[in-house]
Amino acid sequence: RTADVHSLAVEDMSCDVLLFHSSLHHFYGLERLMRDQIPRILRPGGLLVLNDYWGPNRLQWTPRQLKAINEALSTMPEACRVRFKSNQVKRSVTGPGWWRMRLSDPSEAAEAEQIKPFLRKHYHCLEEKSVGGNILMPLLKDIAHHFVSDTPESNEVLAEVCAAEDAFLAREGVDPLLFFGVYQPIVHHPG
Repeated sequence: RTADVHSLAVEDMSCDVLLFHSSLHHFYGLERLMRDQIPRILRPGGLLVLNDYWGPNRLQWTPRQLKAINEALSTMPEACRVRFKSNQVKRSVTGPGWWRMRLSDPSEAAEAEQIKPFLRKHYHCLEEKSVGGNILMPLLKDIAHHFVSDTPESNEVLAEVCAAEDAFLAREGVDPLLFFGVYQPIVHHPG
């Protein structure tokens, strides 16, 4: 069914698990959703499962991140940089401008920066794993199809760009932009 999440009629305590797979970062009104609606819908002991993005709103990459992405891109063979269904070679990543994102994809990472603070404020973390995404997500956009086949050449290139991601995260001391987590709402008792 298609509906606005903020007006969706779901019975109180009717779900054991709520799963957001690469979708929560598209929602507006995150605090209301995470503070009020999700806990209301979950049964006692229910789980919120997220596989999502919690990076900068509107995918606004930092200059150091863009530098690392372009350095990794420059190490890749040109044949691995041909864009999907095109003859165009990906030569650089500039990142999407804020206005371009707002106009072309208004829900993309609309309030993504708020996910982590709201999780910390309203949920107990049962499991949380960083998945990266700072370099690889923008780097592999439009060229990931080259790495579907399991060949020594593609595996070598992937290993190199994964190492670039790990090095960037270690060097910059920043949080990965993608994560997987399992949470339970914090129960607030009256009084």
